[in-house]
Amino acid sequence: LAKNPLVLKSYNIVACDIDANAVSKCRSHQHGPKVRWQVGDFLKSRRPYGTDPVICLGGPPYTSGIGSRKMSRNLPQLFLDHCLKEWRSDFVAFFVPKRYAKQTLRIPDGWVCSTQDLQSSTFYFQGKVKVTQ
Repeated sequence: LAKNPLVLKSYNIVACDIDANAVSKCRSHQHGPKVRWQVGDFLKSRRPYGTDPVICLGGPPYTSGIGSRKMSRNLPQLFLDHCLKEWRSDFVAFFVPKRYAKQTLRIPDGWVCSTQDLQSSTFYFQGKVKVTQ
């Protein structure tokens, strides 16, 4: 989802996950730019700095929490809304499992939305179990 093409001359990277084990695992695998890691609920997070452009990348949660099997189909919309309203993001990209492919997101006027199927993705569930889909 993008509003305007961006050319970034400077940037800050902030990463947030509700699972401390996942944050620890990501920190240990980090190479490249400096990332400020936060443990917490992204949907309760606040934009930490002024007018720098913001790009939100994420894999929003699709259940009601760690250990829960209850799916919440509005979490992708909540993620998108939080990126746009609280973080005032200039660009938003996130992964949506195929089981959510038919879900309709409310896209604000002036934004462009495109999708792309990925052949596979890999992540660490709860920072411990490597999962490839």
